[in-house]
Amino acid sequence: MDSPPDRHRGRVSVAGAAVKLDVDLDEYLDRPPEEVWKALTDPVLLGRWLMPNDFEPRVGKRFTFAPDCPTSWEGSVACEVLELVPGRRMVWSWQTKGMEHPTRVIFELSARGRGTRLRLRHTGEADEPIVRDLKGGWPGKVASLRDIGI
Repeated sequence: MDSPPDRHRGRVSVAGAAVKLDVDLDEYLDRPPEEVWKALTDPVLLGRWLMPNDFEPRVGKRFTFAPDCPTSWEGSVACEVLELVPGRRMVWSWQTKGMEHPTRVIFELSARGRGTRLRLRHTGEADEPIVRDLKGGWPGKVASLRDIGI
């Protein structure tokens, strides 16, 4: 039986005035891939573990997350579905106030025994407080994903 992958890896480095964002989470979830995919793509379930949203699982769909807790940034998160391979991979653009350019969120799923390996990457550049929030926030959000009733 495969052992669970390494838990949290994330790096933040300064390149001139810009701060590089590179969050890389590799998680084992004790749920089948179909259930994890549903939690990633059903707007109600997505709202339970991440944020309220108007998401639809289709390439080109622009959608918004509305923060449900105070953070160092204000406003909402403007996103777009860039890539969608049902049950396996999804890529979003992700942009908040303070980001000159959108960043990228990548979800990859694979079956591991009776559960699912979820790899989540968030890459790009943003202001340092935003990078800190994202690097610190994603592990808790993935933990919430583990706890929601699917």
